[in-house]
Amino acid sequence: MITIKKHFFDMMNKYKASVLLSSLPLDTKAVQNKVGFTFLFILLSFISLTYIQNFDAIPYANATTTSSGTNPSLDESIQQSQQDLQRTIENQVQQTFNDTINSMNQDKVNTTINPENIQNKTLITKILAKSLENYIQNAGAVLNMTSQLQQIRVVPLGLMLNQTLTTLHGIPQDADIEKRLVAQNILSSYKDFQIIIFMMPNGDIYLDEPYSRQVMSTATNLGFRDYFKGVINTNEIYIGDPSQSVSSGQLQSVIAVPVFSLEDNSTMVGIWAGGLDFETLNEELQSLNFTSSDGDTRVVYVGHNGQKIADSDMNKSTIHESFANLTSFKKAIKGQSGLTLDTIENKNMAVTYDPVQVFQNTFVVLLMHPVSDTIKSN
Repeated sequence: MITIKKHFFDMMNKYKASVLLSSLPLDTKAVQNKVGFTFLFILLSFISLTYIQNFDAIPYANATTTSSGTNPSLDESIQQSQQDLQRTIENQVQQTFNDTINSMNQDKVNTTINPENIQNKTLITKILAKSLENYIQNAGAVLNMTSQLQQIRVVPLGLMLNQTLTTLHGIPQDADIEKRLVAQNILSSYKDFQIIIFMMPNGDIYLDEPYSRQVMSTATNLGFRDYFKGVINTNEIYIGDPSQSVSSGQLQSVIAVPVFSLEDNSTMVGIWAGGLDFETLNEELQSLNFTSSDGDTRVVYVGHNGQKIADSDMNKSTIHESFANLTSFKKAIKGQSGLTLDTIENKNMAVTYDPVQVFQNTFVVLLMHPVSDTIKSN
C-alpha cells in the first residue's frame, strides 16, 4: 500500500512549483509571501494527514465495502483528496481574485485596491477551507469503514433495548461488547471524536461510548437531530450542524453513517455515528498566529447554522458566537467564494470567505481583517 507520507510529499512538490510559477510579480516581497504561504499549506496539510495516521494500526482498517459497492481504501481517498486540493487552489484562486477585484472596483470608486493582499488572503482562506474539509472527510472515512464490520452490522439485542432504554438510555454496559470495543478503539485512536453512537432506525439510542455519556444522556431518542433525518432521507453519510450534545452539553457536529443488514445489504439496521468536538481545530488555528494583537485579524470556522466551531482568537474560542447575519456568511452558504465588507463588533471589516461542502452540508471559513489591509483611500 502506498504510504500517506508519499502522497503528501508528492503533492507538496507539485504544489510548491505551481505557487512559485503563479502570476503575481516576483519581486522580493512577493516571493517571501509565497514561500510563507507554501509553508502554511505544508503545515496545514501535514496536520490533516497525520491526524488519521494512528488509525492505520487498527486491525479492521481495510474494511472498505459499502452498501453501494466498493469504495477506494482510506489511503486512496486521501490521495484523491490531496489531488483535489491542488486543483482547487490552482483553478479557483485566480478566478475568485479577479471577480473580487472587479466587484470592489465597481463599488468603491474612490479607493485603491491592494491586489496582492487580496490574493494572499484568498489563498489562505482556500487552504484553510480544504484543511477543514479534509478533517471532516477523514473522520467520515473512519466511521464509514468501521460501519462495514460484521460486529456493527449485526444488532443482537434489540429486544433487550426495549427493557433498558428508559433507565440506561441504551443497552447495558456489558452488552454487545464487540460493538463497544470497536467504538472504544475509534475513540482511543482518533482523539477528536468525543463520542461514538449506535442508533436504531427509529432513532432510539442503542449504545454510546464512553458508557458514562450514555448514562448521562438527557434523551433516549435522537430522531429529532438533523444528521439522523439526513441519513434516513438519503441513505448516505451526513454531517449535522453544530449543536449541544444531549449527554455532555458540549458543542459538536455528528457525522452519521447508515448501517445495512448483512443479509441483503439494503435493509437499514441502524446508524453509526461520531461526534466531533472541534478542539483540535481551535488548537490548529491558534498555533498559526492569525489573530493580531488588536484582535482585528481573525479566522473562524462556522457551521451551516452560523454557529462558530473554531476560532484563531484564544480569548474568544470558548465564547458561543453566531455569524449567520454576516453578508460574507450568507454568500458562502450559497457556495460562493470571495471578499466583502461586513460590520463585526461595530467595526467595518473586510472578510474573505470560502464554503466547505462536505457530507451533504456546508461549513464556512471566514478570514476577517481590517479594511485598510485591502483598500487604501485616495
